[in-house]
Amino acid sequence: MLERQGRRATVPFGALVYEPQNNIYVHPYDTIYVYREPQTFVAFGSSGQQGQFNFDAWRVSLAESVAKAGGLNDSLADPASVFLYRGEHDTLPSSSESTAPNLAGR
Repeated sequence: MLERQGRRATVPFGALVYEPQNNIYVHPYDTIYVYREPQTFVAFGSSGQQGQFNFDAWRVSLAESVAKAGGLNDSLADPASVFLYRGEHDTLPSSSESTAPNLAGR
């Protein structure tokens, strides 16, 4: 998290490393907070294992998630009906906005 003049912006570490537009310059008197917030997903239904799983990577595809949960149960699952549910923060940028903190010049 970057705090600049009373405003705060947060971006995942992977976004700083793999998306250069998110890697902005630090200004004098900025405060940077670094903390761990594990990303998880929940597998249920006809997956091999039920439960909550860690991403273990910055981004995880649906196929990787299903595999991590033990795949689909052949006798129960319908591969045409696999759904992904994920929790998101209340405020997200629109698809046209960058995830970079917009604190430039402040």
